Amino acid sequence: MLLLLLLCFFTVILWIGKGEFYTKGEPREASVAVSMIERGQWILPEVYAGERAYKPPFTHWLTAVFSLPQGKVLPFTSRLPSALAFTCMIIVVFWFFRKYYQKEVAFLTCLIMMTCFELHRAAMTSRVDMTLTSLTVIALVMLFRWEKRKLSGFPLWAVLAMGCAALTKGPVGIILPMLVSGIYLIVLRYNLLRIILKLLPVAVISFVLPLIWYFLAYLEGGKPFLDIVWAENFGRFLGQKDLSINYALGHEEGWWYNFLTLAGGFFPWTALILVGIAGLRNVKNFLNYSKESLRRIISNRPLLFSMIAALVIIGFYCIPVSKRSVYLMPAYPFIAVFVAKYILYLKSRKTWLRHIYPITAAYIVLWIAIDAIALPAYKNSISQKPFAEYLKKKYTTLKENVYAMNNLLEYSNMYGLNFYLDNSFRDFEKKRCDEGYLIIGSESFKRVNEKYGTEYRFQEMERYDNKCRDGEKKILLLYFKKHNVE
Repeated sequence: MLLLLLLCFFTVILWIGKGEFYTKGEPREASVAVSMIERGQWILPEVYAGERAYKPPFTHWLTAVFSLPQGKVLPFTSRLPSALAFTCMIIVVFWFFRKYYQKEVAFLTCLIMMTCFELHRAAMTSRVDMTLTSLTVIALVMLFRWEKRKLSGFPLWAVLAMGCAALTKGPVGIILPMLVSGIYLIVLRYNLLRIILKLLPVAVISFVLPLIWYFLAYLEGGKPFLDIVWAENFGRFLGQKDLSINYALGHEEGWWYNFLTLAGGFFPWTALILVGIAGLRNVKNFLNYSKESLRRIISNRPLLFSMIAALVIIGFYCIPVSKRSVYLMPAYPFIAVFVAKYILYLKSRKTWLRHIYPITAAYIVLWIAIDAIALPAYKNSISQKPFAEYLKKKYTTLKENVYAMNNLLEYSNMYGLNFYLDNSFRDFEKKRCDEGYLIIGSESFKRVNEKYGTEYRFQEMERYDNKCRDGEKKILLLYFKKHNVE
């Protein structure tokens, strides 16, 4: 376990402060914590141009708490919740599988999780997905342990984990563990009435913490907040089109997309398995091993639970039209244990995978080199921070009167610039003030000029060649003033 902690530190935590934000997702989440610290908005913070942060704020609360000592949000503190959640998940998964299998199986399972592309990337990113994943996995493990006690007592740790998961990204943090646990109990032939009587109180109590936040957020946000909650948690799942929101939910893909992202997310282990199979001299032995493994899964409760958890999570996320690779991350630990057992089988068959640990060590060294040197250099080379620092230095009053367009159905947003300009963007269309500065993409400005050119005159002050994956290729700083204002 100590070795796993050291690996988490040297492969993830040590490097999360390296490199500025270079995508729109990270600064968008970090800006929520900025509002908490600077404006005291801990329930429903205002972020981009007055937009309310509709997601439950557990991850952002953690970011804000980690940022309080230095008084501001940094890339390191905004990524720290993901890194720590990842580390906690690794330790819990090792503890879980170590109870039922040889230490090598548990260790290799965690090693696969630490080095697969999807989990490693999410662990180093300022997003809510890794926190949700860790809490969901912890809840599932604790619910399994509860069943081992024949459902006696109360699964307090599972309830706390599910409550915090729902406070991270909504009801799915409770629905998914309950669904997996319910199906597992049905497979074990528990009485259906007993399942309902046992799981229903657990689910209800798990909703207490998130419902307190939802109620307080509704008092601040009203019906527009409820519209967004419905769109994000249910409209997205049902594929509903007539949603009362000013942005597209996006990420619409077919069911097959999940399996492609799983194969990519488990890289390099998917490649190692395929090459390992190719190295087997006797295919018949491989088929016999597969049949025997299926029989063992059915008779082995931890493996049976892992198989059900993986299948239910993947199947659940095949239903909504909106799909992203990170949605599947709670399934990764339960798939990784099968990968680990299969790798050890290939290792025992004297294939080249008998050298799996030196190969993994070399891969870890490569990851460290990328995370410590190559990736930070790339991030810094395309970050919008230098442009923001230049604007703050040249236009000293910019923070008090800078505006942006905030309708994603019509215009592109620039979350990175907003973060590096201290979360100071205001909504041009809502404020409609007499004069100020407008930051906007050059293509978006064509539509703004068509719509407001008769009311305002715009003067270009700065033009920025944007290399960041946030906003348009050309970003303009415009000074605007109403025509009837002297």
